[in-house]
Amino acid sequence: MILQLKLKICKNIGFESSNKIEKIKNSEIGISNERIQNNSANKQRLEAEILEVKNRIEELKEEQKQKLEKKTNLTSNKEKFEKELAEKRGRTCRIIKKKKLSAKELEIEGKKQIVQDNIDKKI
Repeated sequence: MILQLKLKICKNIGFESSNKIEKIKNSEIGISNERIQNNSANKQRLEAEILEVKNRIEELKEEQKQKLEKKTNLTSNKEKFEKELAEKRGRTCRIIKKKKLSAKELEIEGKKQIVQDNIDKKI
């Protein structure tokens, strides 16, 4: 009887041990499956973030390109307008000089007229 009891206890211990081992295995499998799911979710989230960052980089490159083109256009426009301004200033100076010459010419013509009038009076 004692032997049967010891045998039963040993069987129970063996059964309990295998039961505990099975529970531990299932627990580890469950934990591993949960980690796998978390890793998959993290991977998808990180891939989405990477895609967003790549898109943002492309947008910033395009914006940089547009700003560079704008800067180039502004520089060429500045040169163009400075050239036009110089031409207009030159024309303005010539016109002013012409008006001054015209005033002198008018003065000379006025004096010529006086001389002609004096000659006419003498004749």
